[in-house]
Amino acid sequence: MKGSAMSRLALLRHRSAVFLVVVAVAWSGWELFLTVTAPQRIDPALQPALQARAPVAVAITLAFAPENFHIRLFQSYGVVSGVRGTTVFVNRVSPDDLRRIARYYWVKRITMQAEGVR
Repeated sequence: MKGSAMSRLALLRHRSAVFLVVVAVAWSGWELFLTVTAPQRIDPALQPALQARAPVAVAITLAFAPENFHIRLFQSYGVVSGVRGTTVFVNRVSPDDLRRIARYYWVKRITMQAEGVR
């Protein structure tokens, strides 16, 4: 019995096991960061629409000019209706998809679209 406990301890001290523990801790920290910061990216004015579970038209502001990758990604969540500067306008986004978009670390802010933009 003592021998098996010692072999388990030796296994945990192996470089591969230490690497896996470090990766698991880093991944968990990243997921925690995204979970905590994502709700802060969604404008409070969107909360009634999210609670109504209806699709919404949103303006997604990035910290940089969006590229083709970002436009195609947002197109998978709704209908991209335009880009102005660092903001992408997306229509018919479900509340669940809106929460998924907010988890992207490069999304700065998500607000309701102005009526004239649609």
